[in-house]
Amino acid sequence: MVSTGIKIWSVTLDAPVFGVYIEPHGSTITAVTESGSLYALSRDGKVLWREALTGPPVAFASSGDGSHVAVATKDRRLHMYESTGRRLWRMRLKSDIHDIALSTTGAIITVGTESGSAYLIDKTGKVDWSYRTNGPVKAARVCKKGTYIGVGSEDHTVTFLNSRGQQVWKYTTQGGIQLISMDANGDYILACAADRRVYLFNRNGALLWNPRNPEAATVADMSDNANTIVLSSGRELLMFGKEGGLLRRIPVDGYILSAAVSINGEYGALGSGDDAVYFFTVRGDLLWNFKTSGEVKGVSITQDGELVVAGSADKNVYMLDNAMFFKKIVGSVKKKILDMKTSGINTLEAEVLLHKSEQDLKRKEYLSCSHYTKSAEKIALRLMDKAKPEISMLAVVYSSFAPDRPNKVNAILMNTGSSVAKNIRLLTKGQVELAGDTEVDELRVNAFVEISFYLTPRASGTFPVKMEIHYKDFSGREHVSEGITHISADATPQKYQKSKPVMEIGNIPKLVNKVKKAKKRGAVPAQQATTCPKCGRPVQSSWAGCPYCLTKLR
Repeated sequence: MVSTGIKIWSVTLDAPVFGVYIEPHGSTITAVTESGSLYALSRDGKVLWREALTGPPVAFASSGDGSHVAVATKDRRLHMYESTGRRLWRMRLKSDIHDIALSTTGAIITVGTESGSAYLIDKTGKVDWSYRTNGPVKAARVCKKGTYIGVGSEDHTVTFLNSRGQQVWKYTTQGGIQLISMDANGDYILACAADRRVYLFNRNGALLWNPRNPEAATVADMSDNANTIVLSSGRELLMFGKEGGLLRRIPVDGYILSAAVSINGEYGALGSGDDAVYFFTVRGDLLWNFKTSGEVKGVSITQDGELVVAGSADKNVYMLDNAMFFKKIVGSVKKKILDMKTSGINTLEAEVLLHKSEQDLKRKEYLSCSHYTKSAEKIALRLMDKAKPEISMLAVVYSSFAPDRPNKVNAILMNTGSSVAKNIRLLTKGQVELAGDTEVDELRVNAFVEISFYLTPRASGTFPVKMEIHYKDFSGREHVSEGITHISADATPQKYQKSKPVMEIGNIPKLVNKVKKAKKRGAVPAQQATTCPKCGRPVQSSWAGCPYCLTKLR
């Protein structure tokens, strides 16, 4: 079962959220709403500033360092802001805008338009150059370093340009290009086409792979080194490596509307039409989801995967904390292992892995932390499945049995198993009545206790008696140890010079050896309190009869 993400805070904005971005270290968050409002929020959820745009947004981008943010609106305007809220410039293009992207420092912004032109604009608002295609440019991306630009057009072409606008190479696909994603240095470029194919090229234009997916991708992103590439296919997130081949499929309950990969490529988050945010690792492990009250159209993640921010159609921006999530998971597994250790199970192997996960948690290495925590839990579950208690009993009497007369039985109960035993109860079946100390709260592994109880035969002669010891392990599962003996009840009881065994159940050699060693050390446990078999009041073992109800005790 997938866990629930941990929310730090949520902030309600003026309209459904169109897009969000969190600065790599998590210091500030920018968000734009469908009404055309641009917000900046602090790490603790306070609104730092708000600016009204000239219309609803159609594209939203932030520089890699979070210093600049750009928004394109339906009225063909492009707005450029500093993270402080100061507007640098605003310009109106001649055609509808489909896509925008910024370099790491915001020095370069690329724009794709309906007219078939792609533009490169500097942070002062100057258009350095434009590149013309034969169809609408749905994707125009600049690598974070700002050295290369990828242009995807409805004319089925992918064009790779340098920062001066010179064409490095062009490739014609079998469908209009809908999305482009690039690594930090422009060494790899991913193009998603309407023909449902995904194309990965290297900087030289060599096609590395181009699988065809069940549905055309609507969302795509990759890590800075291109080792982790994610894209949507309907209700599935597909994960690839730059070497090719589908690595993982992550199914969710709604169509995927947004996705983001951490800079180091170890984590990812996606927003879905089922109103949820999902967080996953590069190994494809879905760690948690978090339900909002609307479609999640924007997600962003810090470079170390510690924080995830999501923008929902319910008008809220949500901050989700992975550090707290992992701390909670590690704590839960630690408690489970501690409980097992307390019950007598050897948990050393699981403890070693748990220690590594705790160290990684302190270093904020969450992927490794998750790996070690899962491994520790897996080993703990295996040990727990194997471990079980076993109650052994050696019971003796000092006289023979007589019909309808209680005979005192002294017994040693020992846990000869591999985990704690709780709620220990003695029961008998046959022509005999059991009374006295028949319950023990708990016995840890190798622990033993001396008890006394009474057996009263309800018939004469020799007959079988079955004794059952019922007990539970630390998870509440019921266990039973049992044994059968034969009792001879004569009219005239006889006293024995030495005690005689009346019942042996379980691992008697281990019990005897343990008790002998304990007696040598002088560590014999105290006897449980003795009670009268009739009235149940406390009595002493040396008494011949009960002073309360006058029942004979020996």
